[in-house]
Amino acid sequence: MEINLLVIDVGNSRLHAGVFVAGELRVVRHLPHEQRADWVAWLKELWAEIDGRENADVAGASVVPELEGAIADAVER
Repeated sequence: MEINLLVIDVGNSRLHAGVFVAGELRVVRHLPHEQRADWVAWLKELWAEIDGRENADVAGASVVPELEGAIADAVER
């Protein structure tokens, strides 16, 4: 089974993301919270790395509970 995963970490000042393709970390990106208007496009770009692959999924963690709803909304889009 392949591991195809977009991992998102909501830190205190920025989002961090990594994309694992077939179990290998291929992409790492960071985006400041101030660029919230760019979150959806940024996540779509990252998701494109694994879209259509077997078992593609998203996992996340946050130390900023007040942003959890906003990031969940961005991921769903």
